[in-house]
Amino acid sequence: MNRLQSLFSAVLMGSAIGFSVPVSAQTPSQPGKAVQASQQGEVLMKRFFTQVKTLQADFRQEVANEKGRIIQRAEGQVAIARPGKFRWVYASPEPQEIVADGEQLWVYDKDLAQVTIRPLAASLGNTPAALIAGKNALPSDFRIRDLGQRNGLYWVELLPRQAEHGFRRIVMGLANDAMLLHSLELRDDFGQTTRLNFYNGQVNKPVSTSQFAFVTPKGVDVLRQ
Repeated sequence: MNRLQSLFSAVLMGSAIGFSVPVSAQTPSQPGKAVQASQQGEVLMKRFFTQVKTLQADFRQEVANEKGRIIQRAEGQVAIARPGKFRWVYASPEPQEIVADGEQLWVYDKDLAQVTIRPLAASLGNTPAALIAGKNALPSDFRIRDLGQRNGLYWVELLPRQAEHGFRRIVMGLANDAMLLHSLELRDDFGQTTRLNFYNGQVNKPVSTSQFAFVTPKGVDVLRQ
């Protein structure tokens, strides 16, 4: 598994955008403000899950080990059309594309000249990718806890109700603007944390269906799983 395959596994297969908000950094020193921040964070989260149909953005991604040391960095673009369609394009450090058309998932590694094809439903299950790109509904598979406001964002923690998801928690960083979701963090069962920041985002703008149709380049090895 190369570096971006590892990143893909962390983000889409069970490990999301943002930075860690430790419990000690939570802010509710004033009860009135804490309640207001809590309500605002949950309101924004509900709006993201129920009103966002499409999302297009640039992203930066980091993976930190259990000691907090950054071991992987990447950046690229993402396009999402609910339900079940997305394209993650990693521009650096290694070019890779991850595409789903609602039925199948393609993972294309340009350097290896290899594409892996999987059934989408079997690949995603209740992973963070299903959470972000799934149907417009609130996440019933998670317990939700408000972390207050920090660095200009409202932070909400989602803890999976079932232990077999492969990750311990998701933290969403949201703002009261058109983009809503600005940050996502996923901590997996091995203690690694994947952090993503979204920027230059567009929400509920038309996305061409060609974004979610992968055409296998000539001479590329095809692996079906």
